Amino acid sequence: MVDFSACEIEYTKFYDGLNGKKLALYYNDELYMLKFPKENQSDNNYASSTINEYIGSHIFSILGFKTQETLLGYYKDKIVVACKDFEGFDKRLMIFGKVKNSALNENSSSNFLDTDFYETLKTIESQNIIEAKTLKDFYYEMFIADTFISNFDRHNGNWGFLVDKDRKVSIAPIYDCGSSLYPKLDNEKIKHYLNHKGSFNDLMLNQSTSAITIKNKKINPQNFLKEYCDENMFKALQKIYAQIDENKIFNVIDNIEIISNIRKLFYKEVIKERKNILERIIKKNLQEAQIQNKALEAKVSELLREQENISSMPRAKDFHKDFQKDLEESFNMKLDEDLKDEKNSNSQNKTNILRKRK
Repeated sequence: MVDFSACEIEYTKFYDGLNGKKLALYYNDELYMLKFPKENQSDNNYASSTINEYIGSHIFSILGFKTQETLLGYYKDKIVVACKDFEGFDKRLMIFGKVKNSALNENSSSNFLDTDFYETLKTIESQNIIEAKTLKDFYYEMFIADTFISNFDRHNGNWGFLVDKDRKVSIAPIYDCGSSLYPKLDNEKIKHYLNHKGSFNDLMLNQSTSAITIKNKKINPQNFLKEYCDENMFKALQKIYAQIDENKIFNVIDNIEIISNIRKLFYKEVIKERKNILERIIKKNLQEAQIQNKALEAKVSELLREQENISSMPRAKDFHKDFQKDLEESFNMKLDEDLKDEKNSNSQNKTNILRKRK
C-alpha cells in the first residue's frame, strides 16, 4: 500500500468518467491517475470499485491483455487505486463510442450511448482505424474476460484507441475494471452467498448481467455465449480460458491487506465458479459441434451412396442407344424376312406359270 498524500499534483491534467473523483499526480516521476471511491470506506467490511479496479486490471494482465498498471494505496483518509496514465501529454484516448457516433459511420443507426452488440460489430466492420478482424478479435476476447470477472459495466465509453502525435493508432490498454467481482456486496451478504450454494449459483448464473444489450435489453453474458454461434467468438473463449491461472489470481487477492479474509474467500470462489462456467460452455459447444459433424458425415455418406447407385445404373443416353440399336436390328431382321418371303413367292409364281405353258 502506497501513501500518495504527499505526491506532486498535476494541475493541468483532468479525466472523464462518472465512477468517483479522479486526481492526476506524480509517483516516482511518472504520471498517475488516482481514482477515489464514491463512498467513504473506513473499515474492511466491504470493498470498493477502487480495490476491484486493482484486482480486475491484474486479472486482465494475467489473461494476456495489455492493461493499465495499477497500485493500491491511500490519499489522506481514502483508499485509492493509482492507474498509470497511458495517455501522458503526447497521446490521446479516443473512446469507441466516439467512433460509433461519427457521421462517417453510416452502417450504424445507433448513437454514442448505445451498447447494442450487433451495432457495435457493424461499427467495427466499417471503421478504418484498426484492421477489422484484429479489432473484432480484441472485442470478443475482452467480452470473454469481462464475463469471467463478472464486469457488468463494460460499454463503448470505456474502451477504445490511443492516438499519438503522429496520428499512429493502437488499441488502448484495458482500463476501468472497477465493476468486477461484485464490489458492492458487504461481508454479511458475502457470508450468505458462501453458506447458501443455491443463492451463490443464482448470483453467478442469473444475476450477472452485462452493459451490452440486444434489442434494448441487457444480456446475460454466459447465456449469450451458450447461444451465440460464432467461430471467432468460440476461438476467443478457448484462448482466454487457456490463459486463466488461478494461482496467480489468488496471489493477487491474498496480497491485498485491507480486505477481509471472508471477502478473499468469496473472490476466489467467484473466480473458480466463473472459470467452471466458461469450461461448461466450451464443452457444450464442442459436443454440439461433434453432433453436427456426425450428422454432416452421415449426410455426406448418404449422398455418396446415392451417387454410387446412380453410377451403377444404365444412363438414359446409353439406354436410348441400346434400345434404338435393338429396334433397328429387329426392323432389319423383319425386313430381311419379308424380302426373303417375297423372293420365294415370286419364284413360286414363275414356276407355276411355266408349268401351265407346258
